[in-house]
Amino acid sequence: MLRFAIVLAAVLLSPPAFARTWLIHPDGTGDAPTIQAAVDSTAMGDTIYVTAGEYEGPVRLKLETHLVGEPPRGSAAILGPPTSSLSVEVFSGTVSGLRLGGVGGTGYGYAPTVISSHDAVVQDCILESSFYVAESTGSLTILDCEIRDCAGGVRHYGERLEVRRCTFETDHVYETSIGIAGPWLEPADLIVTDCVFRQGTASTEPSWQPSIGWLVQSPIRAVIAGNLFLHAHGPAAAATEWSVVNRQPSPGRQGQSSVEISGNTIVGGSGAGLGNDYGLPSGTIIHGNAFVGNETGLDLTDAPGAVVTCNLSWGNAHNWAGSPDPTGIDGNLSASPLFCDYAADNFTAAANSPLLAPNNECGLQIGAFGQGCGPVSVTPTTWGAIKGAYR
Repeated sequence: MLRFAIVLAAVLLSPPAFARTWLIHPDGTGDAPTIQAAVDSTAMGDTIYVTAGEYEGPVRLKLETHLVGEPPRGSAAILGPPTSSLSVEVFSGTVSGLRLGGVGGTGYGYAPTVISSHDAVVQDCILESSFYVAESTGSLTILDCEIRDCAGGVRHYGERLEVRRCTFETDHVYETSIGIAGPWLEPADLIVTDCVFRQGTASTEPSWQPSIGWLVQSPIRAVIAGNLFLHAHGPAAAATEWSVVNRQPSPGRQGQSSVEISGNTIVGGSGAGLGNDYGLPSGTIIHGNAFVGNETGLDLTDAPGAVVTCNLSWGNAHNWAGSPDPTGIDGNLSASPLFCDYAADNFTAAANSPLLAPNNECGLQIGAFGQGCGPVSVTPTTWGAIKGAYR
């Protein structure tokens, strides 16, 4: 008995095994001949360090494995096969520093996916695809990534999607959104902050689809804050009717939605800066946004009970629609935003801009950016001139 107690104590007091770092090279040298071979040999907590070069996907990560690309970002690339374009599948773990992409598949039925995630963090990556760059069925966090050359961005089926400090840039649109589509089925949390959504002016596929869209009948808890939406063909964020007949929330899971859209700058869109035919959930908070140079600034046609405060709408063909003009009420205003440089897409505020807290009655920053230059002159500008500056 004493001997057993001594052995048990030794086991309990032993230090935990150290996580290992695996080094992988494109020529097959290193600690394993391929990334997948390294994955198959890893233990929980191990890191796979991938040096510069191109590697063939897909790679399927084990639980709590970390896949890291050699700096600078994107110098190590995992490219999916032409038949599927799946580069990396993550069940639980992190992916960072890599370029992930593929061009396989055509049409929605064969939509390629760069990252399929059940519970993952993707950070400091370049994500490319001819369709969706990421598909999530669990919890997915995307941080500091460049997302480009895709038609649908991130497609989200899971319980939580968090996207921060990312750029979405494309000349394409598809049936759902150019940036983030979801949640589709169940009540879900959606957090999108400090991102840039830029739709190319050369796009030959105009669409009303939003940059951030969710299914009409899906309950959602969303915070969309501090983002720049530039040259969008549809609203910054809205429900979408697409595929309602094909996908429905589970019975008993149709909870109450809660949406806050605040502190965004929405510029140069060919449709409504915010709001569309399928609208926004009842009681949506729309606070401290700047709508400038769009066809319509804020459309409240189908936004029952929206709480609209401290927004600036100016230089749009129609500053407001779907409700009585709120200018002068609850801190909403229509005045030149006095950006530092329209032509250079510099949407920081001049020292005398009403976007800055000292210069508006709400006492808060309106839009996504703070002060970026000294005072600028206030000159009358037509809507046509504003549109021209953003095209």
